[in-house]
Formats: sequence, structure tokens, C-alpha cells
Amino acid sequence: MGGPRPDTANLPARYYLRLGLLLAEQGVPAEDLLARARIPARRLLEPDGSLRIQEVERLSLAALALFRGSDLGWRLGAAIPPAEHATLGHALLDAPTLDAALRLAARYFSLLSPGFLLRYRMQDGAGEVEVMPRLAFGAATLRLHLDTILTGLLAELGYLHGRPLPLLEVECALPAPAPVRSQPLLRPHRCRFGIGGLPRFVVRLPEALLLGRRQREAGGLREEARGRLEAERERLRHRGGLSEWAGMMLREAEGGLPTQAELAGLLGLSTRSFARELEREGVGYRALASDMRMARARAALAAGSQPITALALSLGYGDVANFSRAFRRAHGVSPRAWRAARHPGHGSLRQDEGEPRPSVTRALCPARCGR
Repeated sequence: MGGPRPDTANLPARYYLRLGLLLAEQGVPAEDLLARARIPARRLLEPDGSLRIQEVERLSLAALALFRGSDLGWRLGAAIPPAEHATLGHALLDAPTLDAALRLAARYFSLLSPGFLLRYRMQDGAGEVEVMPRLAFGAATLRLHLDTILTGLLAELGYLHGRPLPLLEVECALPAPAPVRSQPLLRPHRCRFGIGGLPRFVVRLPEALLLGRRQREAGGLREEARGRLEAERERLRHRGGLSEWAGMMLREAEGGLPTQAELAGLLGLSTRSFARELEREGVGYRALASDMRMARARAALAAGSQPITALALSLGYGDVANFSRAFRRAHGVSPRAWRAARHPGHGSLRQDEGEPRPSVTRALCPARCGR
């Protein structure tokens, strides 16, 4: 619902551990990297460790300064296996087709890489994956991350496909920082750099590749992902954090709220087992989903740009009238009145069907606006 705010965004620290490993291969101690970036080691080693965007900037610039070569991002992307993506890693490996895996990745990409947006679409017999930044990274940090995500995507497609990929079309707005032909993951594909003005990349894939049944991975990759999933389930149970995890997934999912069955499947649980686990924590899925739907509605209304009808549909309501009634029950005012209290200019916009004209008194009353 609009992506993370630059001042509050936290990025998963586990991916940045790989920077230290790559530098160690060149004889650079991890302590040198962390000292230069002014980041304590514990920030990277905590199970749920995360870094603020300012720390990511410092760490990225430090790694680029210490690394010998211009292909750090490409090397980093190739070094991150699907099994490292927490609960999503197992779900990606278990997807029946690449189309299903990419839809799942697009739905929860903010958990894999909160600073970037991944869009996936199928049209005219082909699929297109587009990745662009959500946060304002510095130029060098943006270059590093786009290179990492591009090669990480190609590596993951190869893992999931189970055999060599056919020729793919790759376009990137940034210039190539190193000879493309020297990169094993990029070499087989038709890559064009310096294309377009926006800082993004696009990968085009044939429909037959996306919809064909996958060849299941027979090695240890699936076992590693399953082990990580089981460990994550136990960690959530012991900490009483299943409801917190479910709330996070409901909050971050693109394209509407996930169902209870969808979340249960991501944890490898039946819907009934998932419901029982939530009940042990004193939470019901319906109430949790309702609270999160309202939270997403408030965030979108506060942003002020999305039409209320479009917002209602994106939240899973059949029409704007149902959304308006639910929002009024939760907050005492209509969605338009709630937004008008924060963005007075919206009061003059066209009234949405099914939503009565707001009362200015109620709209401005803090107690009724959920503040």
C-alpha cells in the first residue's frame, strides 16, 4: 500500500551478511567492513536483525570501497539462495510453475527487499518482471542493489526451473558497470543496459517457460528451505509471535489481503492448525484481517492520492458502499471525511457513490478519527 517510508524503513540484515563473506574471500576481515560502516556486528547477527536505510547506505558504500572489482552486486545476487528467504523460500521452491512463484514473489516482495517494488504481468504470450526502487537510495547504493536483485532473480529462476534457462530479454536503465559477458548468470541472455530513463530493470520471459510444470529440485536446497521453515515455525510458536507474523503478512501483501488458507500454506500448516495456533495467542484471523484492512485503509487515505473506489476494491470489498460502512463502524466517520480531516483539499473532489457527504464536525473530531 505505497511502500515503506524512508525514515522508518528497515531492511533485512541477513542479506547483508553476504557482503562480509564476499569481502572475506578477498582477504578483507568483516571487522574492517563493519568498522568502516559504523555498524555493530550484533545488528547483522540477530535472528530478526534489520538495518535502517542510513545504515544500508553506509554499509553499501563501505563494501564498494573495500571490494576489488566492479561486479560486487552481481556477485552478491548470485550468492543468495532461495532457501534464505525465510518462510517465503520454501513456498517459492514449492510453487508448481515459475508463473506461480513470480506471482508469490511479487505479492510479498516488500518482505524480500523492502526498498524495491517488483511487478509481474503476463500479456501477449510473454511474462514481464519489472523492479524499481521504492526508497531514495544514493546512486552507488542503488546500482549495487539493482545489480544484486537482477542477478538474484536470474539465479532464483534457474534454481526453480531446475535446468538451464532459455534466452531471456533483459533491459536495465543503468549502464553496465562491468563486462556483461564475464558474468555467468547474464552471459546466456540478451542484455541491454542504459535503456530508458527510470532506475529499474525489466526481464521478459516466454509464456511456455512460465506455465510449464517445474522440474522439482532433487538436491539439498529444498531440505534446507524446509529446515528453515520448521525453525521459523518453532520460533514463532515459542515467542507467541504467530499473530505478529500473520499481521505482517497481511500488512505487506500486494494486491489485496491474503486468505487464512494462503497464510497457513506459507507456514506449511493446514488452515485448521493455523487457526488453532492463532487462538492460542488469543487472536482470530477474521479480527486480525479486519484490523489490518482498516490499518491499510488509513495509510492509503493518509497518503491522499488513491480514489476511494479503487481503494475499496484493492482491500477486497465488493463496492465502495460496503467499504464506507465498515470504515464508519470502525472510526465513526466515512473514509472521505477521515481523509478530508488530514487533506482539506480533498473535500472538493467528486463524491464517491455510496458515501454520504461528510460532516465537518465529525471529521475533525480526534476521538472519532482513530487518533
